[in-house]
Amino acid sequence: MAIGSALKKLMAIHEITQKDLAEKLGITRQAVSRWCKDQSDPTTEKLAELAKFFNIPINDFFDGSRIDTCVPDEENPPENTVAIPEFEFKVAAGDDYINDWEQIHNSTKRWYSIDFFRDRHLDPRNCIRCTAHGESMFPTICDGDKILFALDKELTVQRIHDGAIYVLSVDGALRVKRLSFQNGCLVITSDNPEYPKEIHQKESLNNIRIYGRVIEVTRSL
Repeated sequence: MAIGSALKKLMAIHEITQKDLAEKLGITRQAVSRWCKDQSDPTTEKLAELAKFFNIPINDFFDGSRIDTCVPDEENPPENTVAIPEFEFKVAAGDDYINDWEQIHNSTKRWYSIDFFRDRHLDPRNCIRCTAHGESMFPTICDGDKILFALDKELTVQRIHDGAIYVLSVDGALRVKRLSFQNGCLVITSDNPEYPKEIHQKESLNNIRIYGRVIEVTRSL
């Protein structure tokens, strides 16, 4: 059934080695190597475990084009791809939100299929990758995860999708939270129940900047 191409792409996306994957599945590194080289196929049981581990449908292993991101040799990037570098948050200042972000020198770029953005009606030039810190969004987002979001300078509290995850700053401090707009108030919620819900009244909204909605989370194991 030849899943090698898709498996190698997924391992690159998640920055996981053959040894790491083998340990997670309780098999040998050599078995994973044979899968990657299409020298043998995983059992139906192991294929289901792979799909669960990478959080994708089983069919995606047989149609690698459905896996949208990769980390190829930058000297020879695939056709119809675009690179998104990693940025870090500086400080909320000025009217142009893009100035709050600075590209990290020599950061690892992640390459995306153009279709990844077309399907989501996004302009890749407005997308930013950054590192999430803290445990407030555990288990959805863990400390050290990479998140991709679409910067939208026109975004207001009235235009957010209730319950979606956004990148924002509150009093100059960067946050990644679920947002909703209820009864004229912005409600900020964490997935980790140990963190209390925050409610911001209209008069405090001027201290909040909503940069954009999170569209992808990647994790290194």
